Amino acid sequence: MRGMTNRACIAGRDVDTVFPFTEEKMVKIRLRRTGCNNNASFRVVATDERSPRDGKFLEILGWYDPKREGENFKVDMDRVVFWQSKGAQLSETVASIVRKAKKSAVAAV
Repeated sequence: MRGMTNRACIAGRDVDTVFPFTEEKMVKIRLRRTGCNNNASFRVVATDERSPRDGKFLEILGWYDPKREGENFKVDMDRVVFWQSKGAQLSETVASIVRKAKKSAVAAV
């Protein structure tokens, strides 16, 4: 997918200074809808829980296309683990995708 180079905005800077966390700010890893009518696809994003579904986000972590056959997702597991270490919570669907990604990574080894 084009346009997914979102790390340029934080390159060379400490992530904690770019995204300072406070107790009232909760980070969620969830899906953001893209695509057109009757042809939805999704991006896996880290976002503030108060922002709307398709609103601003902190970082794109991958994609999910439910209509594609075979491997229909890709997730950057290093970044998911990083955000979870900072206290981010996964949505149900993203948790399912992460479980599948871990299972496929183990099968590949």
